[in-house]
Amino acid sequence: MNPEKPSREDIELRLTALLLGELPAEEAALLRYTISQDAELQKLHDELASTIVLVREVVKAPATAAEQSETVKLSADRREKLLTTFKQPRKEDPLSWLKRIDVSRFQAPRLLTVLAVIAIMAVLAAMMLPSLAAAKKKSQKISALAAAKQRALEDQIRLEDG
Repeated sequence: MNPEKPSREDIELRLTALLLGELPAEEAALLRYTISQDAELQKLHDELASTIVLVREVVKAPATAAEQSETVKLSADRREKLLTTFKQPRKEDPLSWLKRIDVSRFQAPRLLTVLAVIAIMAVLAAMMLPSLAAAKKKSQKISALAAAKQRALEDQIRLEDG
């Protein structure tokens, strides 16, 4: 028996607790997500929900005298199973039996894509750095030449005026 996979009885207990509103909010949310992902659990959930509705209807309607005299009792075996279930100490992680959401399979392709884009950008930057350095040097030469030409033109204008 797989310790990570709960028994059907354990699942029924959790689903019943969910339908009766007795589960903690975090566990209930995770159980609802698990139910939405598993068709068999969804079917079991629907069956238990309809059963609870029927039980509530029976409780509301008073039973006849003949029905009241007959008491329904659990078999000794079933009673013992229920008692042992409720006497067991809780596990450290009460959510350990639920299916965990595996986000790594969704994020891995995105991560690989992002890493590939970063690698391509790094290679392009490495290829562009020498040409950018040369362009910067050339622009500085042109700027210095333009400044020198401007000063020479200013000196020539002063000489002519002066």
